[in-house]
Amino acid sequence: VSIFTSNSYNANDTFCMCAAIAINKENQSKLYVIQHGGHFGTGRFNSSENHQRKISYKYLTWGWEEDCKTIPLGIIKPLKRYNFNSFKSKEVLLICMELNRYSYVSYSGPQGPQWLVYQNKLEDLASEIAATGFDLTIRTKPLVESWNAINRWKAKKFKIDNERSFFDSCRDSKIVISTYNAATFLETIFIGIPTLIFWDEIMWDMRPQSKEIFNELKEVKVFHNSEDGILKTLKSAKSMGYMNWWNDFERQKVLKRFKKKYCRENYDFLKTFSRLKHI
Repeated sequence: VSIFTSNSYNANDTFCMCAAIAINKENQSKLYVIQHGGHFGTGRFNSSENHQRKISYKYLTWGWEEDCKTIPLGIIKPLKRYNFNSFKSKEVLLICMELNRYSYVSYSGPQGPQWLVYQNKLEDLASEIAATGFDLTIRTKPLVESWNAINRWKAKKFKIDNERSFFDSCRDSKIVISTYNAATFLETIFIGIPTLIFWDEIMWDMRPQSKEIFNELKEVKVFHNSEDGILKTLKSAKSMGYMNWWNDFERQKVLKRFKKKYCRENYDFLKTFSRLKHI
């Protein structure tokens, strides 16, 4: 028996007990864990990823592989493609995150109060973008009893869009800026939305195996570490037309390689899953 899950291993005790019994019964069953979200494969370390890879027979990734246990599968979410011809009510969407006040997982990223450093940097960036004349909207995901991120943004009079689904908000934007290493930028790149990545590489320490392709993203001005750099790119993209900028031949060559490794499209899941029987 083959058992597949993306997240039940984490917070579903009934599933965990049933899977453990099935696997330990004369080794008749195998557990396949499917990657759920980002940071896996790109962050220098992640305790959740380590746990998933340890308990699984095979770990099915969004495209990357590091050993005989990691099998490239691709993104299995049925994500609707970006329609660049439709009207967009927003120009620049700044996608932010909020953390719990206290550490809850070990990973290469900000922990607890380090979030304040991340937030202050984004507030500075947002002020620069708005002052340069761009129509800026903030997309954040507030947490209960945490840092009150949404109130911080409101206090600075920024437009906030948290009323609709995340993907609807992204599809209604001409360009998005992803500010943390998670699933966000992988999914927006996957569905074809012009995407900029902005974060501090010291805070978000990268896995050595991922640095080469991220450096290539830097060269084509998709990945940025500085406010000046991302502002120059925004101005350039606007003057060219956001989709014209995004579809630049050299940029798309790099993005194609990146997608194959970290947000791959699988055109035949049945064939992929059937192949697992022989691995």
